[in-house]
Amino acid sequence: MNDALNPWVPAVSKRAEKIFEDADRVSFAAPKFLALIGSVAARITAMATRAPEPKVTRDEFGAMVRLMLTWEDTGSGWWLQFSVSRTRGEKPRVTVDFHSADRDYSQEKPSQTEIDQALYDYFESWKRSG
Repeated sequence: MNDALNPWVPAVSKRAEKIFEDADRVSFAAPKFLALIGSVAARITAMATRAPEPKVTRDEFGAMVRLMLTWEDTGSGWWLQFSVSRTRGEKPRVTVDFHSADRDYSQEKPSQTEIDQALYDYFESWKRSG
C-alpha cells in the first residue's frame, strides 16, 4: 500500500485495535473490521485518492455493537461510513452508508463494486468541493 498517499492507515488501524473489547475479538468483529480498514484503504489508494484521515469509533446500541470507519465533511453535511456490526449470537456484518445533499443510501454486505461506488461518490464530491 502507498503510505505516502494515505499515511493515516497505520495510525487508524492501531487506534481501531485500542477500541476493541474482548467480545469484539471473540465474535470475529475485530478482525473483520481491521480487514475492512485495509481493504478500503487499498481501494482508496488504487483510485489514486489522497483521503483525509477517517474517524474510528465503537458504539453500543442495546445488544448491538458497531465498529465504524467514518469520513465526514461537516461543512457540507456529507458522510461516508463503513461499519462492522454484531448482535449477540449473530455473525458480524459489514455495512456502507453514504449521505450527501442529493444522494443517500445504505448497503448491507456490500460487494467490492458497491464499496468502490461509495468511495467514488464521497471522494469525488469531496475533491470538487475543495
